[in-house]
Amino acid sequence: MLERSLPAALAQEPRPEVVVIDNACSDATAELAAAHGVRRIALAPRHSYAAAVNAALAQTNGDA
Repeated sequence: MLERSLPAALAQEPRPEVVVIDNACSDATAELAAAHGVRRIALAPRHSYAAAVNAALAQTNGDA
């Protein structure tokens, strides 16, 4: 999903702040975030969905 959603998010104007939450993922999340030059927040151990979203929001600068 990130393979398609990151380029779409980054194509918006004005360019948004894009943050990827790596919730103890074992897939290519880290590599995809790096390839697109977006900030990645790594969580370990795995958090609940709500806790992961809250962690991301706490580290962003824009409106939620």
